[in-house]
Amino acid sequence: MVKERKPVRIQITNLVRQMDALEKTEITVPGVFYRDEGNIYLHYEEQQVEGKIRSVLKVSETELLLLRNGAVNMRLHFF
Repeated sequence: MVKERKPVRIQITNLVRQMDALEKTEITVPGVFYRDEGNIYLHYEEQQVEGKIRSVLKVSETELLLLRNGAVNMRLHFF
């Protein structure tokens, strides 16, 4: 079965609190949204000072998984 991929625009807001300081950054990036085997996927790439970061967000009935690779390598898994 061919997955229908839809282009989307993604707005990312990042809040960082350190002591009494709050730093807020916002970016908008192009991405791709699709469904596969009952899961929802969102793929996007962002450019940060450190370099490119490719991200995949997977949402299923039982979990949420965020994978980031490139200038930042991270795996956040929520059940």
